[in-house]
Amino acid sequence: MNHKKIEIWRPALYLANMCFISLIPLICTAISSQSGHSNAYLSTISASYLQFPERLIFAIGVAIFVAIYGFVTGPVSSNIISNKQHGRFAHQTEILILSVWFTIAAIPAHLVLGLHASLAGILAGACLLWMSTIIEHARCITWLLHLRRILFTLACFFAFAMIVSFPHRIVFELSADRGNIDKLLYLLGLDNRWFIFAHFEWAFFYTVILFFVTCTPTPPRMH
Repeated sequence: MNHKKIEIWRPALYLANMCFISLIPLICTAISSQSGHSNAYLSTISASYLQFPERLIFAIGVAIFVAIYGFVTGPVSSNIISNKQHGRFAHQTEILILSVWFTIAAIPAHLVLGLHASLAGILAGACLLWMSTIIEHARCITWLLHLRRILFTLACFFAFAMIVSFPHRIVFELSADRGNIDKLLYLLGLDNRWFIFAHFEWAFFYTVILFFVTCTPTPPRMH
């Protein structure tokens, strides 16, 4: 395990950053639904930042999260995985997650049709791969390992449920109305066919956040 010194402030800032990114979609959803840009209950996370001002809030919020995670507290993989090869792989996967997450936040779904869904699939796959690597190679106490396994199982279930419940017909309608921005915004933000999918998407998001919380950096003596 990497025994380099981890400052006392780092765990607190890491947890604060996780709480921050957990609140950003909720804040944007509240603003979006009040503005009539998305359903009051329940739209997808993507629908919560299609228009201004929520689009700007979401992009800036995710940018702040990524900056703090990537450059201040730093990726956690190398601190919880002793094997250098596996630790490097998990570290690179973390960087991929941050990069894709920032890109998704910066480019709302209606701006480049198809890109958002493709990146979301990559993001979900990278998260599951990273979680699996942490479970397999990170040393931790027994109860924490069991908790991570439960969260990983739930995340896999929610990811599969998103695939099954995805309203594929909307994809064809989006392509047909590519030049009609009002219709695109309606299909992505207000169409009720996203209702079931949205539940699994939100559940997946917060399950992954909870898994990240279990990886909160701590001084070496506490591992």
